[in-house]
Amino acid sequence: MTTTRALQEVIYVVHFASSLPLTMMDMIDWSQTVAEDFPVLQQVPAWGPFQYGPAPEGMMPMIFGTPPLPRLMAVSLDQRRTLNLQADRFACTWRRLEPTGEPTPYPGFEAILSDVLQMQHRFRSWWSARFGGDPIFTFVELNYTNAFSMVTPEGNRRLSEVMTFVVPKGRQISHFGVGWMETVEPPDQARVQCGITMGQTPDCAYALMFNFAGAGILTAGSTPDRVEALYRLIHERTTEIFSTSLNTGVIGADE
Repeated sequence: MTTTRALQEVIYVVHFASSLPLTMMDMIDWSQTVAEDFPVLQQVPAWGPFQYGPAPEGMMPMIFGTPPLPRLMAVSLDQRRTLNLQADRFACTWRRLEPTGEPTPYPGFEAILSDVLQMQHRFRSWWSARFGGDPIFTFVELNYTNAFSMVTPEGNRRLSEVMTFVVPKGRQISHFGVGWMETVEPPDQARVQCGITMGQTPDCAYALMFNFAGAGILTAGSTPDRVEALYRLIHERTTEIFSTSLNTGVIGADE
């Protein structure tokens, strides 16, 4: 178990080949299989359309629509982990409960990945029993949401203290934003989109937000090993970007 000061949420997702005609009875049936570890159920708005992009110049992005049913979210006893099911995807998350900037217990990538893969196996088993056959996954996502408080007892931090490639020469900065995309697996099988902006959280009025949204394509016949491999590739690139773009001595390096 490690600690993190910046990490807000991690989301692991698999997308289905086509939206399922799920009913609320299906969702409740799924929730009963995990009720011992995730006993709290919430009905929340469905996540919006998924876009594998931005697309290279001259190509249309691949966009998938929003399912008609809401999302079912099952929450763990400690409130840190959630399982999410909607018609077009299944997701596992870890989230911070403490205020921004305070040390938070974090299991680390390997422990969370192991739990996610086990939960995806349980989901496949439930799917097979309920619908017959095996689910077909077309994409994976691995998203990291981070926030670092720029407020200190001595005053606000300078952006150049936190970022390695920004030198504002003493000027006060109230708005800032930079975004880019990197290919993780050529030619375009996996990507990481990066965004760094000045913003705020519910408990911090002046924070540096840095978010990494990774996604990879699963071809027909992809195995759970391929799903794991894509998660690892995306995580490795995200960690590399984090360590080279941000001053981890100030923010604190997480696993």
